[in-house]
Amino acid sequence: MTLDEAKSVIIETGKRLLTSGLTVRTWGNVSVRINEDTFAITPSGYGYEYLKPEHIVVLKISRPESSGPVKPSSERYVHAGLYKADRNIKFIIHTHQKFASAVSGCFSSVPVEDKDLSAILGDSVPVARYAASGTKRIARNAVKCLTRPAGVIIMAQHGAVCFGKDADEAFVQAEALENLCRNLIFAEVPALALAYRRHEKKTLQPLINFYASCREGETCTVYDKNTNITICKMDIKSGNITEGLFDFQADLHRRIYDTYPEINFIEQSYLPAAFFVSRKMNIDNCIPAFLDDFAQIAGENIFLFPFFESRAEEMSAEIVEGLKNRSSVLINESGALCCVSDKDDLMALSEILEKNLLAFVLSWKFKNYFPISRRSAKRMRSGYVGEYSKMSSQI
Repeated sequence: MTLDEAKSVIIETGKRLLTSGLTVRTWGNVSVRINEDTFAITPSGYGYEYLKPEHIVVLKISRPESSGPVKPSSERYVHAGLYKADRNIKFIIHTHQKFASAVSGCFSSVPVEDKDLSAILGDSVPVARYAASGTKRIARNAVKCLTRPAGVIIMAQHGAVCFGKDADEAFVQAEALENLCRNLIFAEVPALALAYRRHEKKTLQPLINFYASCREGETCTVYDKNTNITICKMDIKSGNITEGLFDFQADLHRRIYDTYPEINFIEQSYLPAAFFVSRKMNIDNCIPAFLDDFAQIAGENIFLFPFFESRAEEMSAEIVEGLKNRSSVLINESGALCCVSDKDDLMALSEILEKNLLAFVLSWKFKNYFPISRRSAKRMRSGYVGEYSKMSSQI
């Protein structure tokens, strides 16, 4: 394969990753073997929709280091390790797919009992032991799980790596893996399967329909996302209403914007797992990070708050405090409030929150499923906020 061909197929595949739902925003990565000695890989922190040929990085399989102007994916060691271990591997996608990520901390391998899926995945899918993302250790752990004929490895509490002779084969592996893990979760926790069916039929009804909002300089506009009708506009500092009527939820948004200058968009998510956890589970008020990308974009943990209309003022203060060093909070029976700087991160945060909550539910079922240490989660969050989230702005 020529270098130009490699760059072209990587850019195409990056966009395909987004449309397939196998990853969100800049998470995951794509590479292709050029020859016996080199491979091309996506850059770190760049949105797939904005990739250009000059952003693709070429690395040596034997020593995947780069000193060029564009930083390669932090998981380049995983890709290089797999190419080095098996010359038949020509193409690799690293996904952060929802259901495979959620089950990744439960097993040392996932059995495949469905005949159609086993024809693609083999009798079981190996799970590589956890190691911090971007390290040589996570690469070594993945290579240790390399078996044939399967072309997929789950990476504990992180995601999956899928590979084959080309992009199509890698995607077949990824989609089969997602079907396998979705079926497993729904079989282990039937109430979650019901929540997903209700979500698909649009019959999930939160206790409170929180509004969406956006910061506009010194004011914020709060609106009903379903109807796109403006509820009110208000001055962030003073709380003075310039349009519409005062409302508890609108005032909550104003307080959040006033306290956290970096937040520009607020939106409610009541995807099935968020709704299920906030309504059905008898838990304390703290849910830890089980997955790397959750620790990065959401925080080391998030809090679940009850809702009492009689103490709305006090509740607002608690929610604002609960967002310190975090991007989301859960509200009892109402899903999650997602607060981000970049509007494109709203969907990403909602999806990543969802799969972390799926993992949280599974941890109650499988007692060997433990969260990431708080120290590691804090370090990942700090790295994301301080460096990674700003890379795409350099394009």
